Order: sequence, then C-alpha cells, then structure tokens
Amino acid sequence: MKGMLFTELIDFIERHTDIATTEQIIDEARIDRLGAYTAVGNYPHEEMLEIVGSASSILKSRPQELMRQFGKELFPKLYESHPQFFEEGVKDAPLFLSRIQEHIHDEVAKLYPKSSPPKVLVSEDETRLVVNYESHRPFALVALGLIEGCYEYFDQPVDVQFDGDLGVTSTNAQFSILKT
Repeated sequence: MKGMLFTELIDFIERHTDIATTEQIIDEARIDRLGAYTAVGNYPHEEMLEIVGSASSILKSRPQELMRQFGKELFPKLYESHPQFFEEGVKDAPLFLSRIQEHIHDEVAKLYPKSSPPKVLVSEDETRLVVNYESHRPFALVALGLIEGCYEYFDQPVDVQFDGDLGVTSTNAQFSILKT
C-alpha cells in the first residue's frame, strides 16, 4: 500500500491530538517501523489497521469513525498532492466520482505495476448515483469518508446510504447517493 496514505494517517492523528499522543499511538501499535513511513514507500495495509486500532483505544473512539473521518479529511489532501486528477471541466462530485476508475486507479496501476488499487465503479439512474467499491483491503469505511469529502470539496450536500453494517474489516461496499 502506498506510503502516502500512511503519512497522511499520521498527520491526521497529529492534527486531532498532539505529537506526544501521536507518538504514544504509534508506540502502542504493533508495527515494526515505529511510524517511519515515506510517501513513496510501500507498506502492508495491516500496519494501517494497527495504527487505527491503537488510536481507537487511546482516544476512546470507534475505529469505524476514525477511518471514515480520515477518508473525509484525506480527499482535499489528495487534491493538493495530485491536481492532475482534477481535470478541467470536473465541476461536481458525481462527475469526479464517475472518473475515478478510468482516470485515477487505472493510471495508478500503470505507473505502479505492483500496486493493486481498489475498483470503484459508478452507475446512475434517475434518482441516485451508485458507487461500488471493491478491494482486497478492508478500507470501505475510508472510501465512504472519501466520497463524503469529495462532496464537501465540491460544496455539495450529500447523504450517503449503504447496505448493511460497514466495519473495520469491510472490503466491499455499495454506496447510494440520492440525487437532489
């Protein structure tokens, strides 16, 4: 998994706590590298789950909420670091979401042949936009937060619905967004 997500997670924790608490979270997570991640490195996704679990325990917060909020706050960070994916003409969240697979994840797979980005397939009908998220990693909650962050970035209100109960081990999800 790309190191940029790890560095952003550490920054997210630090923004909501302080350096000492962030260090405590990293120390108590069962990871070998003690939080020393680089944006260009590749790391096992299990380490991210360990960090989230440690943060959940220390901050007395549900891991589901941490993952969702992390995704929500990650969206503008992705824009800052990869403006090329925000093509001219993309003026709203539904259009951006509809281009994720073709314009972002397929390009990531070309640039990094050993990567395996999730599949994000979007369809729509008269009443809703449906986003199908499929991954071998358990980050469906982060995807939910990213969708919410995308709508917030484009200053569009959103209520995202999903079937079932998303948990920290959810790898696949279907999100429905009612059209307004």
